[in-house]
Amino acid sequence: MNVCASWLSSAGASLARGSRASTRVTRNPAVAYRHHSTSVHRSSYRTESVSFVGIQYRLQEGVSSFGARQLGTARNTARNFRGHTSATMTQQSTTDAGQDAPKEVVLVKNETTLPCTQQSSVDFLSDAPRGAYTTGRTVGRNAIFEFEFHVQRLASSVKLMLEADGQSVPSYLAPLVEIDTLRPLLLASLRAAMREYTAPGEIKLTVLITWDDKEFDIYSHFVPLPPLPSAPVKVMVKGCPRSNAAAKDSDWVRARKTLEDEKPKDFNEIILAQNEQFLYEGMSSNFFAVTKSGEVVTAEEGILAGTVRELLLQVCKSEGIPVRLEPPSLLEVENWEGAMVSSTSRLATPIDKFYYPTSEGMKEKDFSEAPLTHRIAELVQGAIKANSTEVL
Repeated sequence: MNVCASWLSSAGASLARGSRASTRVTRNPAVAYRHHSTSVHRSSYRTESVSFVGIQYRLQEGVSSFGARQLGTARNTARNFRGHTSATMTQQSTTDAGQDAPKEVVLVKNETTLPCTQQSSVDFLSDAPRGAYTTGRTVGRNAIFEFEFHVQRLASSVKLMLEADGQSVPSYLAPLVEIDTLRPLLLASLRAAMREYTAPGEIKLTVLITWDDKEFDIYSHFVPLPPLPSAPVKVMVKGCPRSNAAAKDSDWVRARKTLEDEKPKDFNEIILAQNEQFLYEGMSSNFFAVTKSGEVVTAEEGILAGTVRELLLQVCKSEGIPVRLEPPSLLEVENWEGAMVSSTSRLATPIDKFYYPTSEGMKEKDFSEAPLTHRIAELVQGAIKANSTEVL
């Protein structure tokens, strides 16, 4: 049995026995985008609504229509994806009083609204064709946190996925790997979804780009943003890092299902480790250790760097908090003041209970008293609005 397989069995059994800097400048599409590492300000897109028909006309080269792709399956399978999880749709159109109910689950394909019953981004990505995806959040309902970061991530993921499949970028997919042509496509789809979504509160949004040998589609899936995790926040170390981590490939959502199913219900996250020692990232988060000497330690390579991770590193820089870019080691856990996970829905969340494997089984480390860790988390939360972009 290899290391990963042994963790999947022994670590889970042990737990069962126990407790159970960056900002974007003016958002004018005619102006080149630049990356700033010191200043923080809010920005917005003040462009006219862009239609997919108009984009197709301007791009023309190979983009005559939009379709969908599911790698390794027939094209019809992908094209038939409509966001259904069962034959019977949950009706959300009216309340008992006969009035329109708030629409809190929205799926848009390019600019066309589709029926949808997937109540979470995980369910949506598991059921959808394979593609490049990103998950984000709104701020004040009409702004998206680090929107430009998401554009860059999607463009990079499409290119990395094609390279991993041994393909070069064909001309009809060129708009997906160039930021200036991908941006208006994303804005058109996201704006269409925002107009459909009528439930109160902030939105958790997932954008998925799929393609076949001739066409591509952009899906925007909106659901309510969940509340921040409440204490005690528990995480466990289990499983190995993924391959091609820099590509946001929706296949990872399906591949991690075994870990998801084995995660105890009262645990927030699973941290992936190499050789039972080096901690890279969570299944859906970035991971940080905070040492007693006041240093933040987090992996730089072999991870998918998230938007909140980027902001956290900016906060550390502005506050003069030293950062060491390498995977935290379990051999140093006794020297940690605390630890954190970061993601769209978690922001920067301090960990209270940290469970990790030892030669004697799973061990618990209490990080509930970690002043610097909690200070960094508060600073990140306070900087979210300034790093968001208005899209409506």
